[in-house]
Amino acid sequence: MGCKSSLCTDSNELILSQHLHEKEIDVTIPASEKSTNHSLNTILNRNSRSIEPGKPAFLLKSFCVLMLKSFDNFEELLTVAELWITEIFKSLEDSVALVEDLRTIVSIDSSGNSLIIKHEVDGLRSFERVAWFCQKIQAMVKKTKLEKFKYKHFCKSEEFLMSLGPLTISLYLKLGNEIDCGIGIEKPLDRKQMSQFLSLSSEAKNIATWCNNNGQPIPVSCSFSTLSSKQCINFYIFDGLKEQNFTRGLSAFYHFGAPVPEKLQEIIQEAKSEEANCLLEFDENCISSVSLMTQIFEAPLSILKYLDAPVDEKKWMQFQNIFAVKSISLDLSSDGFLLKQYAWI
Repeated sequence: MGCKSSLCTDSNELILSQHLHEKEIDVTIPASEKSTNHSLNTILNRNSRSIEPGKPAFLLKSFCVLMLKSFDNFEELLTVAELWITEIFKSLEDSVALVEDLRTIVSIDSSGNSLIIKHEVDGLRSFERVAWFCQKIQAMVKKTKLEKFKYKHFCKSEEFLMSLGPLTISLYLKLGNEIDCGIGIEKPLDRKQMSQFLSLSSEAKNIATWCNNNGQPIPVSCSFSTLSSKQCINFYIFDGLKEQNFTRGLSAFYHFGAPVPEKLQEIIQEAKSEEANCLLEFDENCISSVSLMTQIFEAPLSILKYLDAPVDEKKWMQFQNIFAVKSISLDLSSDGFLLKQYAWI
């Protein structure tokens, strides 16, 4: 059951899902010759000074403690976070020759209900450590919503990602009322790769239609959840004037969910940069969230009053006290419109 994208009034549904018979959709999106590693790397400043060894792990744990301590399942979430930091993050640190070869992005949304830790690293050719992590937490997690880990699904996802050739890989952990984990790549996809990535979803044709109607934005990264059927694709919108780029990005909300209120549009359009990133999260049946990410001048508390979803003002400001916010995204999900802050450790 769903609602038409242009007439969506049901907060629990984003889109009318269309079931397709094709396994491969013709998505006329060329690989970019201008872009080799965009997505969050485009948004976040790579020129920040290096952080001394040991400090990133400390910052990650402090971030988790501060943002999760209000949860009833805090101890369980912190145990999972500590396992991620000691077994995943530190193994990534050990795998790189230079600090700059490992990039860590943290984010929290305006509701304060979930945080995300994401790592991007060059040169690795296996996600097996993540499979170990997902298997390990199955027995550890009792209170928090956690999908069953399916190793066969993991292997298929890993096989597809590794088939894309030399790349930057990404790993993420999401903590809150539910736990999610995922694997991905940071690399422009060509037409065939894009089609293969979308092929399992009934939304493939709908996504292709939006792309073709909006200047064929470049898909610069994709990821699979290792604990559910969710996938995410990130489009880089950069080849027009600022107003054109943001109009294309904002059109995704209208096409897949609901129009963005005028005041929220104004906030997003106060961006520093002329380009933006549009992220679509979906499963085999429907699109679950739409996001538009960009650089901003600031993310003051006052902007939260324009959201229709509950906000946690304290966590919003605490995040800014710990990190220098590099970007912001406007997100639409079944919870309504949210804002999300991003920083790079």
